[in-house]
Amino acid sequence: MKKTIVDALQGFKKEYQGAQAKAAVINADPAYTPEGKEQKLAQVSADLNTKAQKYRDTAISAVDAGVQGLKQKWGSGLAQRLTDAGYQIGLANTLEAIKSGSITRPEDAQAIIEVYKDDQIALSSLRNAFLKSGKEIDKDFAALIPADNRDRNIQLLEQLKENINRYIVADVRSGKGKAWGSFNQSNVGVVASMDSMSEFVNTSLNDDLSLI
Repeated sequence: MKKTIVDALQGFKKEYQGAQAKAAVINADPAYTPEGKEQKLAQVSADLNTKAQKYRDTAISAVDAGVQGLKQKWGSGLAQRLTDAGYQIGLANTLEAIKSGSITRPEDAQAIIEVYKDDQIALSSLRNAFLKSGKEIDKDFAALIPADNRDRNIQLLEQLKENINRYIVADVRSGKGKAWGSFNQSNVGVVASMDSMSEFVNTSLNDDLSLI
């Protein structure tokens, strides 16, 4: 999904640049009447928007699949852990060890956190247990536990989808397309928006679109 999104963004970027180049040639050709230029530019715009629709649909479908996949993964994982007696006994023993003050080394605290890194409910329980002890070192251990970023993850993916839907649209004739107008009527801005979204996907998301 990650590669699919980036390929779609960069594919539209290439098509947009190509359409702008064609428009520049048409606009500079003295052989065309104003009406002839408009007709030619309209065709270039129509071709671009047909391709934009394909890239937009592909990218949005990949984001939607990622969102649904993450929700399913989180939900099924939670159900499995809650019904796993051995897992729950191990967690209860860990919480008791924290309560009794048995965890005194940062390395041990980090190892425990690593065990439960995919279980946000367990991590919340660990954090609360460390904080309730009242010991300064346990407060440090609680600070090692990463925040639950699931809501933030979904929020950012929904924002990405909105940006894709908003910016993979352009009109090379008048510069009034959504992407063009949103960046001060600059072709550089349209290209930059594709690169910016690509960078976010590449550097902030794992292959399943979870946050790195």
